[in-house]
Amino acid sequence: METSEPIEQPQLSESYQQYFEAPRESLYLHFNKSSFLKGENLWFQGYAYDRQTQKLSQKTRNVELRLYNANGRMLQKQMYLSIGGKFMGQIPIDSTFKDGNYYLKAETQWMKNFNEDYTHLQQFEVIGSEQTAQKQDVKDYDLQILPESGHSVVNCDGVLGLKLINKKGLGVRFKAKLYEDDKVIFIFKSNKFGMAKVDFKPKANKTYKIMAELPNGKTVTKFVDDIKPFGIDLKVNNILSEQTVFYISSNLENNKDYLTLDAKLFVHQEGNRFEVPLEFSSENPQISKGIKKNQLFYGVNTVTLMVNNKPVAERLIFNRKNSINKTHDVKVEITKSHADSLTMDLSLPTYNNKAHLSISVLPEKSISYVKNQNITSAFLLDPFINGYIENKPYYFRSPNRLVDYNLDLLLLTQGWSSYEWGNIFNRPPKIVYPRKDGLIQNLAINGNVPRKTNKLLIYSTIYNGEQVLEINENASFRLENRYPFVSEKMEFSFINHKKDFIRPNIIVGTEFKLDDNSLKSSELLPPISSLRQLKLKLDNKKLYANFLKGEILDEVIVKVNNDSKPEKAKYYVSNFKDNTVKVDEELATTYPLLSDYLSYRGYIVKDNGGGFSLRNLARMSLSGSNTPVVYLNGTQLNDLSILSQSRTSDYEEIYIDKTGFGGGVQGANGIIRLQQRKTVLFSNNEPAESDLPYSQFEIKKGFEPPKRFYMPEYAFFKTESFQQVGTIAWFSNVVVQKGESLELDILDTGLYKMNLYIEGIGEDGSIINVDKQISK
Repeated sequence: METSEPIEQPQLSESYQQYFEAPRESLYLHFNKSSFLKGENLWFQGYAYDRQTQKLSQKTRNVELRLYNANGRMLQKQMYLSIGGKFMGQIPIDSTFKDGNYYLKAETQWMKNFNEDYTHLQQFEVIGSEQTAQKQDVKDYDLQILPESGHSVVNCDGVLGLKLINKKGLGVRFKAKLYEDDKVIFIFKSNKFGMAKVDFKPKANKTYKIMAELPNGKTVTKFVDDIKPFGIDLKVNNILSEQTVFYISSNLENNKDYLTLDAKLFVHQEGNRFEVPLEFSSENPQISKGIKKNQLFYGVNTVTLMVNNKPVAERLIFNRKNSINKTHDVKVEITKSHADSLTMDLSLPTYNNKAHLSISVLPEKSISYVKNQNITSAFLLDPFINGYIENKPYYFRSPNRLVDYNLDLLLLTQGWSSYEWGNIFNRPPKIVYPRKDGLIQNLAINGNVPRKTNKLLIYSTIYNGEQVLEINENASFRLENRYPFVSEKMEFSFINHKKDFIRPNIIVGTEFKLDDNSLKSSELLPPISSLRQLKLKLDNKKLYANFLKGEILDEVIVKVNNDSKPEKAKYYVSNFKDNTVKVDEELATTYPLLSDYLSYRGYIVKDNGGGFSLRNLARMSLSGSNTPVVYLNGTQLNDLSILSQSRTSDYEEIYIDKTGFGGGVQGANGIIRLQQRKTVLFSNNEPAESDLPYSQFEIKKGFEPPKRFYMPEYAFFKTESFQQVGTIAWFSNVVVQKGESLELDILDTGLYKMNLYIEGIGEDGSIINVDKQISK
């Protein structure tokens, strides 16, 4: 055996380089968990990955997100803005969700330019009695025989890959025998995913078959087909630590054929490539070649056996360098304990670059994080594979020698790469769909422009800089590459020749269109409930009772016609409604500021200098704290300064519950809920507004705004339901600087152990994927 250095051959390289000249991109959504109750929220952080640089994509902007039900019917569609390769969002799991499986699909317009499908599809479930009653049937088996080279050749050393799946596409363990005619020549067994391999060197004029014994004692028999009398076979050993060894056996019909044989191994990955020449002769029909692991590319490498410029065999292999996926790669410890919270100190001791992370914190006994993919599989495996792969996270969560063997066995049984050579040679991609970078907004001046006024000022927003436009004759403007968020307010002023600011009347139209579509039947996956090793044993009543605050009312489970608009779920017991005050003109006039009204209700309020503090003298918790929990539009406020100098008329409803019943530890000092106003309160406020030197326009169509995580209101934390499907914390947009640590605060639920699911990507493209358990 010899170790070969990579060399280039221009003819093949030119076609290959042209095919991958345009950079591809991939998307991944990190969910905070996979199983939800109605009333919870699905939180996610999205990552956009430049497949050419293998780093976060700086070019990706417009990300389309669609929600589908278990049958693949589209339910919702939204647009998210990717900045620096990251975006984040939330899907409320409300009463419109029935029990069952759902899908989120993320894609960009740029992806439509390519023959391959780079869209990202991920599954989640809404839990109910339907899931708890499901049992996995084991019948209707399919035994697949998959030669390593795609075929077998007489008198050539090769390997047969085997896979046994049930009707749901899930692997099933088996024991098997390989027969030559009626004689057993090998006995072997599969791994836990129903995959196995056996060495195979067929002889001429012999018949071969596999007999597999199923878990129920029955057997499945299948004959080995596609045995060629002449040709070349490929066999790979990829479990050595320093190099990958390729064994190539030939059996040609005529010894003279060796004189014209031009064979090589073409090692490639999305534009990167090198070649290894193979020198056969009639005296040397079998050779071996070794390639050092540090010469291979990060992730999946496709090795194609080219004979006289034609691909005759192909093998996928995986190279693990640049991965951060071991527990010691991430250090997390509880450093502080407060009255009702804990502080975690997080660092990456083995990594010397800035890292971008998202982190889900769940109870130790949680069974609600059962996903069939993670960030590593999404970026490094999925684009190269055709078909369904069971339990992809297994191959990247805690790698060791056995995991590497099983990953190599998976790739052996996958056959050829998703990149088809017919496309590479004959159908390079055409860039028909340009990248979408923001949205187009059309502005129109409604009414007359004051005399000697020639400029329109557009004030800056979150991701749009300030602009000054010259007013044209038709008083309209077309603005490109804008980043408007839904519910964001655009503000405008006229500027006259004296540089005075004058209130204009502006109408804004945002060009925004997302196509409707459905999932293909091939995209539908086995339900999450069938992937769990442990089953939920709780019915609906046990899941919801004493879990989310209050109880789920009848309207949540009443069926409605598809044409009617379903009511939103109500998660509070009916007598809590008495604590809600509708803000009317009389109340807002009597108590102009929110602090005035809260003082009237018995709170000690300080509202000055941009600060806002609140105390409840009527109650004090065991910890000594007497600050109530405040929610604004359903989101818990950790910093109350946002309420400073806010007017009572800014709110539609104010809910005050000084008992804090059902609020858990955090609600011991009472709960205040504020719902911001969406309608005009005072009928005579137009004159006051007209005096302002600027006007506002609320955006109805645009990108979804990022939202801050808030924890659902669990009544108790030590119940079986919370420990199985509850949420402790979710952190998005976490940035860990080189050589530094980061402090993260979470609610102290009283549980001793917690699971952390950490995913992300480093500045150098290193994929970060670590599951870690911590203790108080």
